[in-house]
Amino acid sequence: MSCRLRSTPASARTVPCGTPGGAAAKHEDQLSYLTDEEVQRAEGYYGTANRMRRAAAKLLAGTPVQVTSRARGLRRSPLPPPGTAMDPRFSQGATAWQPPLPPVVKGWSLAEHWQSPPSGGSRKPQQLVHGAWLVALGALFGAIATTAMFTQQGRTLFPGASSLRTSTAGVSAAPRAPKPCPAARQAAQLPNMRDQLPWKPYLTDEEVQRAEGYYGTANRMRRVAAKLLAGKPVQVFTLGGSVTRGLGASAPQFNYPSRFFQLINASFPHQHHQFYNKGIGGTSSGVFTACAEQMVPPEADLVVVEFTYNEPEDEPFDSPPRRGFEELLRKLLKLRNGPAVVLLHHYAWWFTHGDGLDRGLYYRAGEAQLQVFANYYDMPAVSMRNVLWPLMNAGVEGFKPDKVNNGGQGHISPLDIPIPGAQPGEEEDYYYHDRTHPSDRGHAMMAEALAGPLARAVAQEAAAAGGGRQLTRRRDERLEGVPPPMIPNNTESPTTICAMQEDFQPLVVRSSGFKWRPERPTAPSFVEQKWGWTGLAVGNWAELQLDTRADGKGIRVDKDGKRVKANIWLTYLRSYQHMGVARVRCRSGCSCEESTIDGTWAQQVSLQQIHMLKVSQHERCVIRVTIVDEKGEAKSDGHKVQLMAVMVTQFPIRLSVYAQQVEDVAAHKVSSSSENGGGGSGGEADKG
Repeated sequence: MSCRLRSTPASARTVPCGTPGGAAAKHEDQLSYLTDEEVQRAEGYYGTANRMRRAAAKLLAGTPVQVTSRARGLRRSPLPPPGTAMDPRFSQGATAWQPPLPPVVKGWSLAEHWQSPPSGGSRKPQQLVHGAWLVALGALFGAIATTAMFTQQGRTLFPGASSLRTSTAGVSAAPRAPKPCPAARQAAQLPNMRDQLPWKPYLTDEEVQRAEGYYGTANRMRRVAAKLLAGKPVQVFTLGGSVTRGLGASAPQFNYPSRFFQLINASFPHQHHQFYNKGIGGTSSGVFTACAEQMVPPEADLVVVEFTYNEPEDEPFDSPPRRGFEELLRKLLKLRNGPAVVLLHHYAWWFTHGDGLDRGLYYRAGEAQLQVFANYYDMPAVSMRNVLWPLMNAGVEGFKPDKVNNGGQGHISPLDIPIPGAQPGEEEDYYYHDRTHPSDRGHAMMAEALAGPLARAVAQEAAAAGGGRQLTRRRDERLEGVPPPMIPNNTESPTTICAMQEDFQPLVVRSSGFKWRPERPTAPSFVEQKWGWTGLAVGNWAELQLDTRADGKGIRVDKDGKRVKANIWLTYLRSYQHMGVARVRCRSGCSCEESTIDGTWAQQVSLQQIHMLKVSQHERCVIRVTIVDEKGEAKSDGHKVQLMAVMVTQFPIRLSVYAQQVEDVAAHKVSSSSENGGGGSGGEADKG
């Protein structure tokens, strides 16, 4: 026989044969303070749970355990008498034991509260304290029940709980619990994405589990899982900096987005899956905040966000960078299809220093702060630091950080410490390609860790579809939709402009001499043709009209009541011949300091660059660009100025690492006429 547990953070938990089903059923609907999803959300971090699983193994084996808790204002409860159990679901034939309640809640028995919670009127203060205490017990019970299930199976419901790959060097399998009942054996047959890896795994199941920094209710991720299990195609996007773009990988197919896409397609093959890597090296989240709708279509199912080492390391939550990051998350969460959003935290050993260490510091303020957004918005988060740091610190082969895999060239750390290059034959011992980016094996590890939350969601949905328990959910219209901004006074629906390619054309409202024309008219695609507003002679001018307000309704002010300046990012062409210089000024509506655009340079290449100016907020801010007869950085035989795109933000954008990155931004714009459902011209799209 089998019975289901009420408060468990994973799906369809089944206790071992012999557990009194009637007792469990009796209590199932009476532990009603938290739903299953809320208990799961309370599980802030689970990790490998090695010690918790040892306790679970003792419980499953019928061995008594000692449970002790100490908190301010609460006295420690005595241990139960021999032969009794805390809950009848754990032991057959044992007398349920109720510990004495703390003095503040005496007079209201635990049994009475579970059987008939107070109804009508307002609760007494001590009853409210008692309820909060039971909420905490419910969350703890969920963790114990989860580990009990993990321990009883060789292959678990979500990957890596106790099933370690014995083929991995230095890793031993966890001890098996007593023989499971038929329901547990059926659960062991549920789909496990780890079994479908297209490459030999680098991480053990436990390490994948440790990388799962937060799972939450995973409502959106479970929708993606249900879609995959139903044989339907999905659209997956990765947003991030240079790691997401693929730096460190020897070829595009070996970067972590490609590896992640390969794993999804190997587990759930479909010819209409659409996978898009939107990584842009050297950028913070700001450019994606401004251009989120242009880069990710409303039909997206899953979006990965990776910016931990590109965001400012330690900023107040009400600072422009943190406000911008939250606005990006809100834009993604509000897309029509309600995609699952996952935060992915890269870990750079040589960039994490401080407090007396010149490398390998465990904690970094940036990750800790961004993780709060995952908790608040109930989105899964994956931390490579959680799994990598212990292995790197111990010098485990395959994870060593003290050499880099770049053909023996070596590198220099941010603190000017020489990092030697790995020599032929020892490359597999080291994780990084350079001081920042993972090698091929590191990218594969990131893909394995990133797949952890999806694999867990797949197992939950598969169990529920197979007759297992569906997680209970609180139905309250006040909880529906995206919650209000976490940062006080952050814009609810931020108005930012990201106009590029054909969207840029109507923003020039008046001009003299400037014409809308392509730079390369014979190129095969619209992006490669490099369309823009072009002037050729001194005195030509073009005027752009922009709404520079924060939300399209009013003026944003900072915490001191001062008006915040908007940032205008004007994209222009820079080349080595025929180019000129232009003056930029605010003509009406808004105010700004006059500045200069220089389209000349000596490099034998033509690339888009960005000119930034700060302006006051106004509904109709008119910017005039005028070609002037001035010398630029390089000698030129012409005066051509070409304007190609504009962004308006209320937050800073980092665009300063490599010249090609503005081209990458343009290439990742979603095309409304794309035949593959929003992949975008020039974007990296892999079809299953």
